[in-house]
Amino acid sequence: MAVAYSVDNLKKYNFEKSVILNAKTDDLFSFHLDTNNIKKVNPFYINIKSLQISDNPLKKNSEIKIVISILGIDVQWELFVEECIENKLILDTRRKGMFKYWKHYHIFEQKDSSVLMTDRIEFIPIGGSIFYPFFYFQLYMMFSDRHRKMRRIFNKK
Repeated sequence: MAVAYSVDNLKKYNFEKSVILNAKTDDLFSFHLDTNNIKKVNPFYINIKSLQISDNPLKKNSEIKIVISILGIDVQWELFVEECIENKLILDTRRKGMFKYWKHYHIFEQKDSSVLMTDRIEFIPIGGSIFYPFFYFQLYMMFSDRHRKMRRIFNKK
């Protein structure tokens, strides 16, 4: 669900998508900290051209530099792991990239024998509100694909 609100006179949006996975929280959390797994869940239409990560596994204050190609257009991302709470949360924030503002909360909640994994993103699209529908659709497609791949990996039982 998208909600718009204002921060420093800029309109900021929320995107949120969740999936239930048959896993233990520590296994799922470890999977997300292991930077070798990025390509396993990356959507097929986003080509990772370059990936530099300061730490593997990720931890608080880790830095990620990535160059991706979307439809033949190269985009540079620089992300910073602002928070890392074991088995609960990984929060990455944008330093450089295709959004004016970006905070991505990876939230993990144990639910009996499953984990509810939620991707919550606060963002301000470059180009402002006029480009919001395009970016929202891209986020929806990307996280739908990622969650589908996560189900294939963790729901094999």
